[in-house]
Amino acid sequence: MQPRWLAPVTWRLVGLALLVAVANSAREVTVHLTGDGEVLISPNWPFALLFLFSYVLAAVTIVFVGAYLIDISDARGWRPIALAIAVVIGCLATGTLLYMLAAEPYLQLGLSPYGGLFLRTRQPFPGFALAAAAWYFADRGTRRLATLRQEHVARDALATRMLEARLSMLEAQVEPHFIFNTLANVRRLACIEPARARRMSERFAAYLRASLPQMRDPVATLGREVDLACAYLDVQKVRMGRRLAWAIDVPESLRMYPFPPMMLISLVENAIKHGLNPAVEGGTIRIGARAGEHGLTVSVADTGGGLTRAKGSGVGLSNIRARLTAMHGPAARLTLAASVPHGIVATIVLPLAGSVRAKVAPAAVLAS
Repeated sequence: MQPRWLAPVTWRLVGLALLVAVANSAREVTVHLTGDGEVLISPNWPFALLFLFSYVLAAVTIVFVGAYLIDISDARGWRPIALAIAVVIGCLATGTLLYMLAAEPYLQLGLSPYGGLFLRTRQPFPGFALAAAAWYFADRGTRRLATLRQEHVARDALATRMLEARLSMLEAQVEPHFIFNTLANVRRLACIEPARARRMSERFAAYLRASLPQMRDPVATLGREVDLACAYLDVQKVRMGRRLAWAIDVPESLRMYPFPPMMLISLVENAIKHGLNPAVEGGTIRIGARAGEHGLTVSVADTGGGLTRAKGSGVGLSNIRARLTAMHGPAARLTLAASVPHGIVATIVLPLAGSVRAKVAPAAVLAS
């Protein structure tokens, strides 16, 4: 298993260090190869290669010693000091090697061993110090950028969790809303028409068995929501009898598109409560869906009393608008319009850009 302190050492970093070593030693290597200038060592290949090897040794030493020192000093913020110590150690290793293999010229000039060692150590120091400083500032910028990205990711994750919590709260408000209304209808019918109350309770129990396991599923499809709306209408048919009729116009190709759970049922319930219930003759509910350049359009139309009777400012429509805003922002909307010859049309528009068809099978419509 690789030690933790070796994590910053990559092939790219080693390659850059070797490139700096070659560039740093280029002048002296050239001098020892060509014999130009005043040098203390006679021009020849062995000393040229010795200079190149010693500078490469310095680069590798700086990389690995620097990685180790930075690892043990990062907790205290001593990264610049650790890097400076690594540069000194690397240059000292180079100077020691060069002086040990070529000390005679310095002794002939009357320099002490420490003086010759100092000269050899000083030669590679400016180049490596400049390269180390450049790496330090570049690395600091990279680390700050990574920290900012992590902060952005953390903020986005927090915003996502808050959005999910808000959507769960809104859905939790919708679910008991239509369930309790149905139960109230069952209780009312039980007092005046027990037979119809039994039929409604049976249909309602069958509906709950089919829908409740899916209510908490975050992945819903238009087809599944249409099937659940039909099951809900089937329950209401027992209560309203001939006063309720419905029609579905949803192409099969659109059934697998994602659609917010429990939203279509809220529109259907609103159409019955504010559109058909006040009308003595009842009416018809039509559920339709189309896909176009503006997105996925799903509509619920009724032939009831129209806009003058359409209140729906409570849990129903206001909840739908809040959920659409939370999920898609201004890209999604809910509109109300008058229907011809009478009634109201509630339309939901969802963006299709980037949506992926959900891989779940549509729920079956409950048998009448």
